[in-house]
Amino acid sequence: MPKWVLYTGIICGLFAVFATMMASYELMSEGRLAGSWILQLLVPGIIAGVFLAGFSVYGVVLKKKLGRTE
Repeated sequence: MPKWVLYTGIICGLFAVFATMMASYELMSEGRLAGSWILQLLVPGIIAGVFLAGFSVYGVVLKKKLGRTE
């Protein structure tokens, strides 16, 4: 897997977490987000973003450890 794909995955994962946090902040400031909706909105978005970024970081570390660069 090329390095640029891994770095793009890290950026996209962090962006997904940031976008989820900003969307939830906007909804909470407008008063349209209540108790249980926080878990339904925050958890899937943050978990998906962290998983994508974490997988990409693991790929970068593994690629550097093996010494294969493209």
